[in-house]
Amino acid sequence: TVNADGSYAITGTKIFISWGEHDLTENIVHLVLAKLPDAPAGSKGISLFLVPKFLPNEDGSLGQRNPLFCGSIEKKMGIKGSPTCVMNYEGARGWLVGEPNKGLAGMFTMMNYERLCVGLQGVGISDASYQNAITYARERLQSRSPEGVKNPQGAADPIIVHPDVRRMLLTMRAYTEGARAFYTYVAKWLDIAKFSDVEAERVGAENMIALLTPVAKAFMTDKGMEIALLGQQVFGGHGYIREWGQDDVEAFLAADSGLAGMEEFNVPLRAALERLQSVTDAVIEQANGDPNAVGAAAVEYLHLFGFTAYAYMWAMMAKAALARQHPQDGDFYTAKLAVARFFFKRLLPQSTALAETILQGSESIMALDAELF
Repeated sequence: TVNADGSYAITGTKIFISWGEHDLTENIVHLVLAKLPDAPAGSKGISLFLVPKFLPNEDGSLGQRNPLFCGSIEKKMGIKGSPTCVMNYEGARGWLVGEPNKGLAGMFTMMNYERLCVGLQGVGISDASYQNAITYARERLQSRSPEGVKNPQGAADPIIVHPDVRRMLLTMRAYTEGARAFYTYVAKWLDIAKFSDVEAERVGAENMIALLTPVAKAFMTDKGMEIALLGQQVFGGHGYIREWGQDDVEAFLAADSGLAGMEEFNVPLRAALERLQSVTDAVIEQANGDPNAVGAAAVEYLHLFGFTAYAYMWAMMAKAALARQHPQDGDFYTAKLAVARFFFKRLLPQSTALAETILQGSESIMALDAELF
């Protein structure tokens, strides 16, 4: 309902509100999605409101408490430093942000940055796991290298000499460094959308953001979990003890088609890009006659897109490394090329299986009756 001062009285409950209640700041200003009484049905009827915990006085000081309260705090498996709350709004005063019924678009202005930040948490987990695992792998002595003794002064060799440990460490590093490049790439488009003076550039950047931010959030966090598990495997028993845009890639491939040393990266990148395009067309075709097609393909498609995006990231890094691979630069660019080759040879091939899975459609997923689960 509308108050006399033009504000709105907001009533309802929200769940999964990060930092919904705390005492680290004097005030908390909530951005709340809610519907006006005469709003259209569905997401087209959502408006955005600014709702402070304490109402400000005319001089800017804090006034009376707004009737919004934390109903409970979720018991989470991780991210313990952030309280995730159920919030109850009991006629709380809020002010409309932007136009009525346009709130979802306004919220996504913030959420695109938040999606990227969630992905960054996955990268942070990945890197922490890798740094711990590589330190342990260099120090832990166990067995001898298949090639013979590498540490004659010790009773055994460090486990980094073993091929499977190296496979896990390289997988962790390839995904983590690829993710760093990818989130920087996504951040570039966010900056262009916000700061460019050219309207066509802003519109193009917004389209890229809409495409890339869901991938950044989901793929980087999915791989963060996978990398953390690999880190546990490197530690063995100790690991369980508590103590993307197509035109952009096409332009890159065209520009580097004759660059010495890039063929080994550009050929599989182009194949991955063509695979992604082919699968995209196939899913669109499936969806014309199958309402379950998109949902059935969603996760595998996201991962296929993620692998293709990371291939682009590693191709760009390889290009930079090839141009700077000089003795005075030390081992940094040599290592970059080595990990790039590992990604293309040992990780990117997973995209072939993902594509084949997606092309099978939804039939096998939907065939089993719900009562038989």
